[in-house]
Order: sequence, then structure tokens, then C-alpha cells
Amino acid sequence: MKSVSKTINVKRLILYPLVTLLTVLMLGEYAFVFFKKDKLEEQKKYVDTLTKTLSEMIQKEIIVVTSATSMLETLLRQDHFATTNFNDWSREILSINENVSNLQLAPGGIVMDIFPLEGNEQAIGHDLLHDPKRSIGARIAVDSKELTFIGPVRLIQNNRLAVIARKPVFRYKNQQETFWGFTIALIYVEELMGDLLSGLDDLGLNYQLIGSNPDSLTQPIIAASIQPISNQAMQYPVLVPNGEWLLSVEYHFESLTDDFLYHGLILLMASLLSYFAFIYERKSQLQQIELVSLNQQLESLAYFDSLTGLRNRRSASDIAQELFHLAQHSQVPLIVAFLDIDYFKHVNDVHGHQAGDVILKALSNLCAKSCRESDIIARWGGEEFIVFLPYTDLDYALVFCETLRKNISMECFMYESEKIEFTISIGLSEVAPADKSIEDVIKRADEALYLAKKNGRNRCEVSLG
Repeated sequence: MKSVSKTINVKRLILYPLVTLLTVLMLGEYAFVFFKKDKLEEQKKYVDTLTKTLSEMIQKEIIVVTSATSMLETLLRQDHFATTNFNDWSREILSINENVSNLQLAPGGIVMDIFPLEGNEQAIGHDLLHDPKRSIGARIAVDSKELTFIGPVRLIQNNRLAVIARKPVFRYKNQQETFWGFTIALIYVEELMGDLLSGLDDLGLNYQLIGSNPDSLTQPIIAASIQPISNQAMQYPVLVPNGEWLLSVEYHFESLTDDFLYHGLILLMASLLSYFAFIYERKSQLQQIELVSLNQQLESLAYFDSLTGLRNRRSASDIAQELFHLAQHSQVPLIVAFLDIDYFKHVNDVHGHQAGDVILKALSNLCAKSCRESDIIARWGGEEFIVFLPYTDLDYALVFCETLRKNISMECFMYESEKIEFTISIGLSEVAPADKSIEDVIKRADEALYLAKKNGRNRCEVSLG
């Protein structure tokens, strides 16, 4: 796994607001030089720059928020589409996506789980695919197989305005891709916009942000200034997952009475945008740190055994399938070695389960040190381990396993001042032309391991195909 920095990048945190401040100040001064010559043209250039900046900041905020639906889908797949841990997932996701108001799961298009539930009870059982007020947007998401961003809409549970991110989830069943349902993130409009547009009325800026709702004949207004905008307002698209919103902004230079007021206003606007840039960059870095950390935890849980640090059965099985196909199609030898600790139950009964964990870790370390870089070692379950030895003939594999077995039998492990000795039994098998899958080879190795146990333990046995 890649190492990722978990600290704030102070240079970027200072640089971005500073660049924003200097950029706005320079643009303001540029506008001032040509103000009296061509007021209208300079007005358009200034507002265009501001509109682009605001729209990009809103767009980045949307991207960060909609990542919550992907995180929820990842956790759902991790639990094989079981939803019993939904509240725990949601609590973790909301802790790093503070703008998200609640998360929902809608298997088959019907809302069945909501977190937090309080105040949203009326939405339980809501059939998105058959509600005339929601079905068009929901079906667009299913048909396109892409996340859709809809809003603002008036919620049935509390009559508040919110934007909704719906991600259609598909799964393979009977070798066919079928629609499972939606992962949903709901964001109230006032929490989504936050401080991005507040205060612009006092600066003489008129603005309007229009959203997108396929279930409505009219385009909803997300936010607007106290004074209405004119047809001279600068417009800039804000890209959302399934389309775009439209941000319109205009500024009335006629309100300026002298140069001092103009420079003061430019400085105030530059400081305001610089402050927004600082807040956004800091928030973005914190969210990225948390997201990377969560992804690393999910990857570790999915592919590695938490006790020994070795690959788990699922991860090793995926790699073993590839090694098996290579062995079958390219005649590359592949050996499977099944290891099991002898009388492991006796160790747990006499010394306790913590001592058993120490033995499992010690065996894992010895095996890992003995294996080549190309070998794949994994904890298969309990006290069972498996080693896949590619590019290896049976003779070398026997030497390897016998050496490992003897080394372990001569080791003495300490646990709370007690000496613990143990041995292992090993069963080996190699890929044969008649094998249909890697499971055939593993089964023979398991049979050889059983034979080693039967013949007295602390030995290696081979099962040929």
C-alpha cells in the first residue's frame, strides 16, 4: 500500500489564498485603469473572473460531497450487500463529509435505510422509481448507470430544500449484471452553499444559481441575491455529475462614488475570496486525508489478515487464479503448500488464546522470511496457512518445505516467561494438466496435509495429480 501524508500542506494552504488575493487585486487595478474609458467592458471582465472563481469553488464542493455515495457503495460491496452495518458506515462517512445531511440506501429503488433517521421517518418506504415526482430522475440514473445530482427539491419529510446525489448500484447475479438499488447522499441547500455566496449582496453583487431537476418542468433556483439580476449578468456553468447548473453574477459599478471606495471594495472582495480559498483548501485537505485513511483501512481489511499481516484467503485466491492460468497456458510450474500447526488447540488450552496469537504471528514471520519475492503466502483460516510457489518444481518445493518445517521444530518461542515449542505439518501438490481450477490443486494439497497429520505430524507429504 502506498504511503500517504496525513498532515496539512502548509505551503498550499498559504499559497492558494495568497494567489487568490493577488489575482483579484491585480484584476481590480486593471479594471480601475480602464474604468473611465470603457466602464461596461471592464465590468464584464471583472464579473466574468469572479463568476468563474465562484462556479469552480461550488463545483469542487459538489465533487467532494458526492464522494459520499461512492464511499457508501464501497462499504456495501465490502459486506456483500448486507446492510446491517449501515448506521456505522454512515456515521464514519458523515464524520469526514460534514456538508452531507443524511445518507440513504434504496434497494430496488425503495428507501429502506436512512441515517440519521430522526426527522426523516416519512421517507422510509419511498419508491423512487414509481413516484411521479422522483421517477424520471431515478430512471435516468438507472439507465445511464451513472451518479445523478438533482435539485433543489422540496423534501416530503420536512419540506426543506435539498439537493440529492443518487448513485445506481449494480451487482452480478447468475453471471448477469442486475440493478441492486441506490446509494444516496442528501444535502440541504443552505449547508451545501455555506458561506460561498453569503455576503455578496452587501458588496453590490447580484447573483442567481439555477439547479437541475429532470422531474420538474421548471428549473429550480438554488440561491439568489436580494436584488434580481438583469439580462446583462455574466453566466458560467457549474458542472454536476449528470449535467450542469448555471451561475449568473453581475456587479453595479454605478454604486461607486469615488476612487477610495472602489479600492476599498476591491480589497474587501479580494480578502473575502482569499478567505474562501483558505477555508476551502483547508477543508479539502482534511477531507482528502480522512478519505485516503479510510480507503487504506478498507483496502487492508479487504486483502490482509489483521492478526498476522499476511494476505487473507480472498486476496490469495484472486492471485492464485492468475497463477493457475499461467501454469496451464504457459506450462509454468506451480506448487501449492498447505501448512497447519500441530496440536494448536493444545497450545490455546494450556497457554491461552493470546499465546496462540503469538505463535500464529511467529509462524507468519518465519514463513514470510523464508519465501521468495515471487511466492504468495496467506493465512487460509485459523491455524492453516498456504503458500503458492510459482516457477518451482516439486523437488525444490520439498526442500523448501522440509527446511521450513525443521527450522520451526528447532525454534523455541517465549510467551510471558514460558517456553513454547511447536511443529507444523505440510501437504504439497503441483498443478497437473487435468486440473480444471486452482481449487483442484488446493484440494490435493489439503489431502496431503491430512495424510501428514495421520502419519504422525511434523512431516511433509505430497499428493500428485
